[in-house]
Amino acid sequence: MLGNNAKTRILETLWYNDRKKINPRIKVYFSKQINLLFDAIFLFIAIHIANLEIAV
Repeated sequence: MLGNNAKTRILETLWYNDRKKINPRIKVYFSKQINLLFDAIFLFIAIHIANLEIAV
């Protein structure tokens, strides 16, 4: 899983140009969605790596 610092840096980069334009509530909602997406992707990869190691 990505650490909170890495997620924060990615989110800051994504939102850097639009910070003043976007409603903070929308920003928080998408931040949570992006965090969930990252967690799901890394969990998916970790499970597949574990399955490959078991198969060998």
